[in-house]
Amino acid sequence: MEPSSKSQGRWPWQAIALGVGGGVSSAGLVYSATRGGVGLSTLLFVLAPLPSQIAGFGWGLGAAIVAGVAGTLVMAMIASVKVALVYVVVLALPVALITHLVLLARYDAQGTLVDWFPAGRILAAIVVMERCFPPYWLNLATVHTASWNPTSNVFSNRWWSRLRLVR
Repeated sequence: MEPSSKSQGRWPWQAIALGVGGGVSSAGLVYSATRGGVGLSTLLFVLAPLPSQIAGFGWGLGAAIVAGVAGTLVMAMIASVKVALVYVVVLALPVALITHLVLLARYDAQGTLVDWFPAGRILAAIVVMERCFPPYWLNLATVHTASWNPTSNVFSNRWWSRLRLVR
């Protein structure tokens, strides 16, 4: 198996277009999640990285980075800069890192695939990233006021009450 021509930049406009589409779709899912009920919000937050990851896995790290930039710009336009920064930390950077790890491969001198990056290490990276972003990051994505209150919405109330910070 030879190295993919997609990762070598053969179709840059296709990767850019799909990255923009994935980023806009991810941002739309995140924004919709901030407007729904608890059950729907949870589902939409879980599905939000999927369009960006599809673009990244299929068309390379460049498409994942373009998706992150496009999603960040969309969130800055439709919500606020604060929400866009949370989007970068919680969604765009982890998607780019996971895409990078998934696409790591070793080739020999003839260009034949030797092996992929170990799946266990990819899973470990995902778990570490998930533990680095506790649920209160999701609350920041739903705040549109100048004063932040950790009890400002139903979704975060459930998490804060589990942490016994809110009664």
